[in-house]
Amino acid sequence: SAFLLNRSSDLNGLKKLILSENIKVLRSYSVDLTFDLEEIVFPSTLEVIGSQACTHLHSLKGVDLSHTKVKYIGDGAFNANLSQISYIKFPQTLRRLDFGICIQSNPPLKKLELPAQLDTLSYGTFNGLYQLEEISFTKPTPALLYTTNPVNPSYGPYNPFRDLTNLQVAYVPADATKAYQAEQYWDNISGKYREKVPVR
Repeated sequence: SAFLLNRSSDLNGLKKLILSENIKVLRSYSVDLTFDLEEIVFPSTLEVIGSQACTHLHSLKGVDLSHTKVKYIGDGAFNANLSQISYIKFPQTLRRLDFGICIQSNPPLKKLELPAQLDTLSYGTFNGLYQLEEISFTKPTPALLYTTNPVNPSYGPYNPFRDLTNLQVAYVPADATKAYQAEQYWDNISGKYREKVPVR
């Protein structure tokens, strides 16, 4: 089943939104114009977050998808004026991230961890994450980079890390540095890779 909270500006003043279980897809503008919303509780059944599904949520503090089954997050899924977001927690099921997950926002997001199954990223996935300082790639090899609009140069190919002007470190699994440094575009942050050895 799909969920659509159609132009929810009538819900201003709402601080927390709990989405019902059994929802599998959040379509475009499902949660939109709820300026006071601070928290969304996503259902464990959720598998797809469509393009611009959660937009103009000026007060949203973070996004926790860690308990969901989300495999795909569309372009600009969390889009425009999300200036409060300090964390995004992805599920281990995530396979693909589209263009600009928090585009037009410049959120105060400092750290981001990407799950090991994530095998496809847009060139513009990280656009607008100017304050990001630390990113962790848990996949032993770099994800495939793709463009969602091959006739428009603003969608790539280009350096996918170009907006990460505050990036200090990019963690990769043990013995994965060479694989990341050898891949075109991933070599743009070659001096920032550090290997994380799991503690047992």
